[in-house]
Amino acid sequence: MTYASIATVYNGTRYRSRLEARWACFFDMLSWRYEYEPFDLNGWIPDFMLFGAEKVLVEVKPFTAEKEFNIKKIWDSVTDTEYSTNEILLIGVSIFPTNYFDGAALGWLEEMGFKGEYPDGNVRGAIDEAVINHWHGAYGFFHGSHSWRDRMTGLYDGDGMLDVPSFNDMKFLWNEAGSEVQWKK
Repeated sequence: MTYASIATVYNGTRYRSRLEARWACFFDMLSWRYEYEPFDLNGWIPDFMLFGAEKVLVEVKPFTAEKEFNIKKIWDSVTDTEYSTNEILLIGVSIFPTNYFDGAALGWLEEMGFKGEYPDGNVRGAIDEAVINHWHGAYGFFHGSHSWRDRMTGLYDGDGMLDVPSFNDMKFLWNEAGSEVQWKK
């Protein structure tokens, strides 16, 4: 499926695409602090930086699978910068049901705490689903198969059983974000 990039103004900011504006609206609904296009890293401009317990770089593309993202380009851009240890969240056209929990995933999180070797011979973080959680009254997300620490609050309960809201509840918010930005230009 091909997606047209339609510049959209949401909450006083002009986003390059309606998809980016929708994600910004969704972040607002989850009460997440973020900055749009915060800086240029050697040819890659992160679409967002999320500010939680740590800073997470975010790439938005109209994709439905992690393998569609050019992760090598992103890694080449952050290597040897002050952001080379930041985690990277890859998000696509929608949230989706997670494979590990009865909840929703934002996209895919490149986790820096666990290293793995990639086919190109480079060593980078482990990538897997970024699962949405709601714990102690705040929304956040964690890595589906490695560290279950909430990236927005920093909370960790020791066994990974963070409160995961239902996919339907998160899909409702995602649809609301779509309605909020649908007719704006």
